[in-house]
Amino acid sequence: MENISKLIFTNDEGQRVLDLRHKLLFTVPEAVITVIKVSEVHVLDLSNNHLTELPTSINKLKALEVLKLDNNQLSELPETIGELINLTELSVGNNQLSVLPPNIQNLKKLQWLNLADNQLMSLPDDIGELVELTWLAVSNNLLSVLPASFTHLKELQQLYLADNRLTSLPDDIGELVELGWLDVSNNLLSVLPAGFTHLKKLRELDMADNQLTSLPDDIGELGVMELLEMLVVSDNPLTVEEVRRLLKLEEKMKKSFGLYFFSGEHKTFPFVIKYTLNKFYFPVLWYVVMYCILLAIIVKAVRLIMR
Repeated sequence: MENISKLIFTNDEGQRVLDLRHKLLFTVPEAVITVIKVSEVHVLDLSNNHLTELPTSINKLKALEVLKLDNNQLSELPETIGELINLTELSVGNNQLSVLPPNIQNLKKLQWLNLADNQLMSLPDDIGELVELTWLAVSNNLLSVLPASFTHLKELQQLYLADNRLTSLPDDIGELVELGWLDVSNNLLSVLPAGFTHLKKLRELDMADNQLTSLPDDIGELGVMELLEMLVVSDNPLTVEEVRRLLKLEEKMKKSFGLYFFSGEHKTFPFVIKYTLNKFYFPVLWYVVMYCILLAIIVKAVRLIMR
């Protein structure tokens, strides 16, 4: 206990911190829990160990504001974690979680939640009660659907859902009015909900590696997603007509922005065009796209003739 106490320090924010990263821990001894409680530690970092479980007594750590558990082997979190009511940040990325305790909804002060790189097939039905969340990462899991309460997360600014099995997004996703960054790449999305373009504060949108053939017609209309700076639609079966429409977005939106897209119908062309639109490059890149489309058609025709 005495040695553990010596590891506690105060950071620039005035928080008492205990850093136990890379300590080859397989369990969290009760002695450690006692020291943390007595010392009123605010930040506990147990990342990069070999933990397979947390003690239920973790609920004693009422002063905890930040809990980092990344890069362990946790298959579940104890129900008692929902009693850490002062937590503002919880990070359990790169573990083996397949389910979250339902009472995680009790962490009302949570602003930052990292669940990436686990085996989650669903999120708790009441996750929408985490109304203070501004940053949420659930990338690289097994999600196929989001709970109905998801769009109650009105303060959410950054949302990362890449590398899942999502076939759709909530119809009312447009209610996430503070959202500025959204990554839904590498899912199974074939269509976007009508309210999608109500995300007026969106700056970066990554929808690469889905099954989208088109985007909402009102992208680029007055007052719709006017802050958009980067749009990624690489590796979608976009039609040639949709590619043409995307290339005209800069003129329609009266601004330059990053546009990344796979340049052909049904993924015909094995490359990605990447650039920032502006008035100088626009005509040049338009001709490049048309040339590539023509070249692909010729190559395909030659292959058919040679069969």
